[in-house]
Amino acid sequence: MFNMNLSFLKFVKQNVEANEYEKTCLIKKMEKEILNLQKGIEYFNSMNNSSYKLLEEPFVQGSISMETTVNGLFSKNDIDISLVFDKDEIDKSPVKAKKALLSMLRPFVNQSETHIDYHTNCIRCVYRDGSHVDLAVYRRYKLNLSDADYIYEHGGSKWRFWEPRKIVEWFHLKNSGGQLRIIVKLLKMFCKSRRHWRMPGGIILTILAVENYRAVDRIDVAFYIVMRNIIERLKRNKEILNPLNQGQSLIRKKEEEVKVENLYKRLFIYVTKLDDLFKESCTCELANTLWGEFFNHPYWDQTQDNKMLAAKY
Repeated sequence: MFNMNLSFLKFVKQNVEANEYEKTCLIKKMEKEILNLQKGIEYFNSMNNSSYKLLEEPFVQGSISMETTVNGLFSKNDIDISLVFDKDEIDKSPVKAKKALLSMLRPFVNQSETHIDYHTNCIRCVYRDGSHVDLAVYRRYKLNLSDADYIYEHGGSKWRFWEPRKIVEWFHLKNSGGQLRIIVKLLKMFCKSRRHWRMPGGIILTILAVENYRAVDRIDVAFYIVMRNIIERLKRNKEILNPLNQGQSLIRKKEEEVKVENLYKRLFIYVTKLDDLFKESCTCELANTLWGEFFNHPYWDQTQDNKMLAAKY
């Protein structure tokens, strides 16, 4: 396979890694919305003699805590926060629970700068620049008072087992060498490379990358192997399971099935186009063209710069 390892590393550093300033701005927006929600909860409790309360420090879940956020050409980044409540204090219906929290938050949000709305999996705060903060609602409880650990359930269309902290810990353990995180980012860049594509979310891509990863010295080869393995895996089985609970499917809606099918078809098409990388006649110009078509990114138009980094394998 034509060696584009150094070009890949440069691509990741210059174009894939999320902008630190944008991440800092998102964290500040998140902190502001948490303060607004706390004000809303306090006001609601005072007016209704209720006892809503955040039981834990809001936890940054998802790509930012896993450090797999990317700088997509056609999309702004988001930050996911887990808000944990006592099972006995929050509504038994996750839909009603989120709508109640939305009504508490809305009066304290600057409506001219932020649009907030109910979504199946969260309360979403969208900003003028296109970025957004997702407030995910959880309830916790113990089956027995003597139990050491709580059970956490996420409020979607119904309450479902999901432990955001343990999912993040699971990924960090799998990523012990650091290369896997880069693979996840590259896979996300492919999925975000066309504005009109409907592709799976970050957690599904992360699970597939972990399942199909094996370490090799070169990042371009490691990424190619993961993609080939994902294609074969999805050809056999398109079910995606919670890595902490193999009895729990993450494909719950027809829309998610369609997105996984899209991933399979598009990986098959675009990875097949990379076959010429294995020909003896492959040149740096051709390798740049092939990866440029794959990622749909202007970085790969810099043939001369990348030629200096390339070597035959």
